[in-house]
Amino acid sequence: MTKKKSLSGMKPKKVLTSKQESFCRAFVSGGDQGQGMSLSDAYRYAFDVDPSTKSATVNSMASRVHRLPHVRDMIDSLLKAKRAGSVASALSRRDKVLKYFEQVMDGEIETDQLKLKASELLGRGVNLFSTDINVSDTRQKDASELAGEIEALLLASQEQDSEQDILDPDDGEIH
Repeated sequence: MTKKKSLSGMKPKKVLTSKQESFCRAFVSGGDQGQGMSLSDAYRYAFDVDPSTKSATVNSMASRVHRLPHVRDMIDSLLKAKRAGSVASALSRRDKVLKYFEQVMDGEIETDQLKLKASELLGRGVNLFSTDINVSDTRQKDASELAGEIEALLLASQEQDSEQDILDPDDGEIH
């Protein structure tokens, strides 16, 4: 009997057993608990480990299962889905808070201080009021450009120090 190759000529992917899948889900989202478990706890949860089993043995077996490529792939896909869900949830909360503030500003709804403060805190939690803008320059810089940037930063730092000395020339501390 010969083994059939897949159409692409690659080995077919291994399918997770139900216990391996349970291990992956417990590790990522904690099974029934909602929080991710350690490898050892996820192994105990999924593989019905006897209570008398030594911790070192459980750790070793959990690590072996975790290193299996198909298990690793499943964990990666579950983590990716979890991150995507978190981002979507934060964005929907952000939209909800922004819409609420717009309605208050437009006079469409009346509010009290408690609701307004709660909305503000929720808005801060989803970075609604963040002014940080990250711009990254991916082009390669030569040595002269880098030297110029460093020199400009040093000059700006020296100017700030001299301004501080002018504002508070005798603060009693040695600089």
